[in-house]
Order: sequence, then C-alpha cells, then structure tokens
Amino acid sequence: MFKFKSFRAVLIIGSSAICAVPTWANTPVNNVILQNTVPPTPPLQSSTINPNSPINPGVLQILNAATAAYSKMQSYQQTTEILERNAQNAIEKDTAYTLATERPNKFCYRSEDSSGVAAVCNGKTFINFTGSDQTYTQTKAPASLDDIDIVNGVTFDPVGTYLIALMIQDRPLGDPSLRASFAMAPSPGHQVVNGVTYDTISAPIEEGGAPYVFYFNAQTHLLHKVMMPDPAPQSHLVEVIEDVKVNKPIPDSTFEYELPHGAVWII
Repeated sequence: MFKFKSFRAVLIIGSSAICAVPTWANTPVNNVILQNTVPPTPPLQSSTINPNSPINPGVLQILNAATAAYSKMQSYQQTTEILERNAQNAIEKDTAYTLATERPNKFCYRSEDSSGVAAVCNGKTFINFTGSDQTYTQTKAPASLDDIDIVNGVTFDPVGTYLIALMIQDRPLGDPSLRASFAMAPSPGHQVVNGVTYDTISAPIEEGGAPYVFYFNAQTHLLHKVMMPDPAPQSHLVEVIEDVKVNKPIPDSTFEYELPHGAVWII
C-alpha cells in the first residue's frame, strides 16, 4: 500500500496471513507479540471515490506500455530519492529508498534509514519490518514475486516506487485506491525536459488534493519522477527514480536484511 498517513499492514503470502497491529493492542513478551485480535486496516481514501470509475484511454495506454516494460524484466534495481527543495531550490530534505527485484522470488524495498520500513526476501525467507512501530514478521519466501501481496502487505512511502512494484507484478491497477486516483486523471500531457520527452499523468492521490504528476519516458516507458504537491509555500517536493539497472546482476547482499536492535517479532 501507499502510505498516505500512518497505516498498518497485513502480509499475505499464498494462503498464509500474518497481521501487524499497533503495539498498543498487544503486550510484547521477550520481543514477541502474540495477537488475539486484529483491528481493520484503515481505508486509503474516502469511500465516495469509486474505484471502478472508467480511466481515460490515454492514461491507460501509458500505464499499459509501462507495465509491459516492467513486467518482462528478469531483474530490476533502482534508487528512489524524495527531495524537498526550498524557494532558493536548495535541498532541505533528502530521503532515499531502494527497490530491487530478481525473478523468481527475490524482492527488496527498504528505506536507507536503518530504522525505516523494509520488506526483503532473499529467496528463502521474507522479512517485513514496519519501521513505524519497530515490529516485523518473518515467513518462508513465496514461490514467485507475484505471490507477494504488496498492496496489503508492504507499506510504501514513495507512490511512484509503489506503482513500479505493482507494474513489475503486471498489476498496475491492483490497488483500488491508486486505481481510483488514475480514474480522476484527465487526458495525459507531454513535456520535454533536457531534450527528453515525457508522457505525464496528473492524478490526485487524495480526494480533493492537488495532483501528483507522473513522468514516464516516452521512449522507454519507464517512470522517471513524480512531482508531488508542495508541502509548504514556495517549496518543491519530488520523487526521483535514478540509478536504474535492468536485467543486470544484483549483489546477493541487496536481498539480505539485518533487523535493527529492539525489533519486535509478531507471530
């Protein structure tokens, strides 16, 4: 899921389900939480938004072309940076993330902050660390990348990176909330930046909010960046996709993860 606010997640692999809940709902014993009840996951958007609304054909064409490119990749790796700039264009905040996949079943999404969110599968074990409340689940690796329920099970901060992960799974509209956002998008635009032509989709991620603008390279169809609504007057917030590697060897260390001290295991 894309984290509009501080939401909790459910990790579902195949037929098994391991649910993460707020720490106030349970009492940890020896860094293990035993759950009896699981509160429902909050909705990502207002119920007044119809996730089944039709999507502009031009928007669908861009998403389909991008998905065709991403879903055929045997391996993929990128660095995501969320940059906040002030009125003088100086960077005030830089938050970095890694997304990497290698078929059949290696997956890595994590914040470069050592205590931040991480969902990492080395092909044998899947660790899903929430970051927000320092809890995690650990399960047997799924047989395929497509068996990872990233919609309900992995909390993404950057929406563009989330969309790329969905497209790798060949399900760009798999999240009803994100689909509803694209259903509100008008006909796509086109921009030339530094000699590169981009197809753009402007979609309000939150009902009534300003649109996020997705920039897809018109030639490769890959997502390049997402311009986000400004968090404050005269500031600029952008998610940049960089250091992209397609069908290149990925070090095994990318798919290994060491839990931070004090992490609490949820069973």
